[in-house]
This record gives sequence, C-alpha cells and structure tokens, in this order.
Amino acid sequence: MQPVTLVIPGQFWDSQIYRGRLYLFGRDGSIRTLDWDRLIGTLVLPARLRLAAECAFCRSDYLYGSNWTLFFSDPEIKELVTSKFETLAKKKIIISEAQLQQCERGRQDNPFSFPHTDSLIYWRNMFVVGDEGVWRATCDPGRTRHPVSSRPRRHWDCPTISVAAAYRSLALAAGPEGLWELDVHHFGLSSDDSGTLSRVADRGCDACEFMFHSVYGSSYEGGGFLAEFEREGSWATGEPIQRTLSRVLSGREIFGGGEGYSWGTRDKIYLAHRGSVRIARYRPFRDDDHIEIIGDIRIQEWKGDFVSGGVATFGAILEYDNAIVVIPSEGSPVTLRGEPVRWRVFPGSRHYQNHLHTIYNDELRVQSFNQDYFVDQRAKLFGTGAVFANEFNTRRHPTESLFG
Repeated sequence: MQPVTLVIPGQFWDSQIYRGRLYLFGRDGSIRTLDWDRLIGTLVLPARLRLAAECAFCRSDYLYGSNWTLFFSDPEIKELVTSKFETLAKKKIIISEAQLQQCERGRQDNPFSFPHTDSLIYWRNMFVVGDEGVWRATCDPGRTRHPVSSRPRRHWDCPTISVAAAYRSLALAAGPEGLWELDVHHFGLSSDDSGTLSRVADRGCDACEFMFHSVYGSSYEGGGFLAEFEREGSWATGEPIQRTLSRVLSGREIFGGGEGYSWGTRDKIYLAHRGSVRIARYRPFRDDDHIEIIGDIRIQEWKGDFVSGGVATFGAILEYDNAIVVIPSEGSPVTLRGEPVRWRVFPGSRHYQNHLHTIYNDELRVQSFNQDYFVDQRAKLFGTGAVFANEFNTRRHPTESLFG
C-alpha cells in the first residue's frame, strides 16, 4: 500500500505536530503555527474518503487496537478499508497559501537559537537543541500570547545533537560528551522547573531514542549502544516510576559483531552493515534474554552510503545519500528519491504515529503510512508496536502518552 501524501510548499527547516497543531520552522527565522485538524477539513474530497483522510492525517489511533481485530479479520471489510486508503494515495494533495492563511494560528519570530539540530514537544513544552544547548518554551494554547512562548529558557549550555522524551525525562545526545538525561518531571507542573541533569554513558552519541524505559544511543564512530534501565512502579497503579541504569551494551555485543551504524526505538534495534540491515527485537519485560536477532534485509547499492536511520510504528526508515527508504511493516519498500533537508517520525504519538514528515528544498511532504493497521503488532519485523490507549497517563492528561 502506497502512502497518502500531502504537500505544503515553502522553505522550511523543521516541523512538529502536536495536539492538533502543526508548527513550521521557516528558514527565514520564523515559526508558523497551523490548526492542523482544520487544515485537513479544508481538503476537497469525496465523502467516501473522509474517514480515510481523518485516519491518515489526524487520528492514527482510530483503527488500532483489539476493538478492530474482529472487523479486520473479515476479508471484505479489510479490502474495503484498504481500497479507501489506496484511492486517497492516488490523489495529489497540495495545500495552497489561501488554505494556510485560513488555518493559521500565529506567525512569530523564532525565539530559539537558529538553526537548531533537533526539536520535540513533550508535556506542552517545546524543546529545541543545538550548538547553544537545550532550550524550552511553553506551547500551551491560552497560557502564552504566541503559540510558542517568546521567552524560552535554557536548561543546558552543552552543544546537543539529538533529543528524545519519555518517562518525564529528556535523553540528550551530546556527541563526544556522551548520552545525558534531564529530568523534566516538574516542567509545567510547578514553579520548580530546574530539572536534574545526569550523564548516562560517556560514549560518543550522535542520536538517541527511548526503548520503553531504556535509551538507545547511536554513534557514527562507535556504532551505538543500549543504556538499559530497570523500572519500578507504575502510573497505572498510582506508584511513581523509578528508573535505574543497570548496564550499557554496545551494538557489537547486541548483534554479535559487525561494524556499522545502529539505532533503536521501543521494541526494535537495527544495524546498517555492508549493504544490509540486521534486525533485533527488544523485550525488557522478559525474565530471560531481552534481545533477540530476528532477521536481515539487503538494500540496493544505488541508494548510496548510509546516512541515518529511524523507527516508526509503520516501519523502519533508512536515509541514504540518494534516497530515503521506508521498509514498512507489511508490503514492499517505499523509496523516496532525493536528498532531504530533514525528516522525522512520531513513534510515541497517539494521533500521528503513522506520519513521516520530509522537508525538501521547497516543500514539506507529510506522508501517512496506513498498512500497519492490519498487521500483527507482536510479530512484525519492521516498525515498533503501536501506541494504544492503555499506555496513556489518564490520571493527569488523558490525551498524552508516556512519550508526549
């Protein structure tokens, strides 16, 4: 199944989507905030495709979960739903400036240091990292005059390459300074928002992602490593979660040798090695071995040298010199030719876990991969397990997951 693609013309540096708002970082030093749900509502589509568009762009959670298992076991129903996504994928959806103006919620000067290396939104705070460290600004509608507060606060002055969030903590990849964590438990919840900063590993770290309560650090020189934590407590039962670092495993130890760049998110770890990708499954809640090697796949050589990798709910993303390759949880790989300015996925988001945002020189492409609804989440080789409603902290913020 091909992805559904929506194009927003413009010169952008980065994008974030959160709680029905799309934040566009312009290369002119601006931030433009759009009402995303309203923007999707402006699309001129036949009534029979409205549900597919809503699931594709606004509510990836609608068709996930055990409630739909019985329906999708019926081949006629599965074929009908699939045909709607396939029909929608054939449409050329380009957003006009008039549509953008109609759905605009604000345009402001970028209050952060520009250009940044990474960004994310977590617990209604926008975090931006770069050469000048780690910055935070509130992006909670109703609390600030602008969609993003014009008075950001710097929490660390060390040059930072990558940021990830889960379990009320930020994981920070600081290059030669290693992997760090910043406790953000109180941010936005009390006046004490200083946070506690601690080093997790002193190995070189160029990117990082959470793997449940552990963190995977990627490195172009060292290959990568898993900082494995033990977890106690559960928000579901009202017990505060405590995480304790237990060990650090190198990519070589995980994959039994082999040089190359490795990365991981939630339950999957990948190693790019000599034109192939090796796959491991991570199961931290098992009593026996937590890591299991489950497969390999070859990549065509024309795509060039490997650049970076990511993991989404719908599959694995591999960036090469000449293309981005999406290996979906089901079906053939999707090749996106050309060199992007930036791309990102949202594996911890409830509503946008099927999104791939790719910025090129003159446009942002928002692509929605929807084959994953029909896949056994426990058995798939590519992609992480889907975020379901039972992973959400309903006691305080019923619409936010542990991953923000």
